[in-house]
Amino acid sequence: MITEPQRRIWIALDAAQRAQQLPPTLRELQVQLGYKTPSAVSYQLQGLIRLGIASVDKQVARSVTLLEPYNWFDG
Repeated sequence: MITEPQRRIWIALDAAQRAQQLPPTLRELQVQLGYKTPSAVSYQLQGLIRLGIASVDKQVARSVTLLEPYNWFDG
C-alpha cells in the first residue's frame, strides 16, 4: 500500500517525467515537498522502489526512473 508521502513524491516525479525534464534531486524534492532533510525523501523513495513503482541507479546522478506512471494508481 502506498502512503501519502510516497504518493506526493510519485506525483512530483511523474510531473517532471511528463514535462521531459531531468528527474529532481533529493534536495529539490525536499524543498518542493516541504521535507526537513533529503534523507526523509530518500526514505519515502525507497518505499516506491520496494513497491516496484520507481528505480534508481545509485551510480548515476538524477537517475530516478518511474516504472509506473502516476495514473496507474487509482489515487
